[in-house]
Amino acid sequence: MTLAAMSSLSISIARLAKAASESKTAALGEMLQKRALAWYCKNFGLRGSSPTGVYWGPSILYYYLYAVERVGVFLGLRRISDHEWYLEGASLIVAWQKPDGRWAESERTSVIDTAWALLFLKRATIPVATGE
Repeated sequence: MTLAAMSSLSISIARLAKAASESKTAALGEMLQKRALAWYCKNFGLRGSSPTGVYWGPSILYYYLYAVERVGVFLGLRRISDHEWYLEGASLIVAWQKPDGRWAESERTSVIDTAWALLFLKRATIPVATGE
């Protein structure tokens, strides 16, 4: 959820920065984003984390990796903490690919898992246009 919030803040900050009357709101968003990034750098892991007592299932890992991709692209990060997030994530995803070319943690999630994996590998997120 931290990654989703950071992605949303990136989009909001870019829009708010264009409106001079919203500069204080944009500054607040930037401060919140910096705090979230500091927390994430401290807690970084490409395999995600499962809340205590909740089973997400292995399929959530592909979605999580795409969330990492969004933050990496939106914030223009080559590294998160001391990790090259794209290289490490791509290595994991390629290693998990099935011999027939798809990704799947179960037969039910094959299409979804493959979509998330490809979105990460493609770096499908478009950076936020700031008008600069």
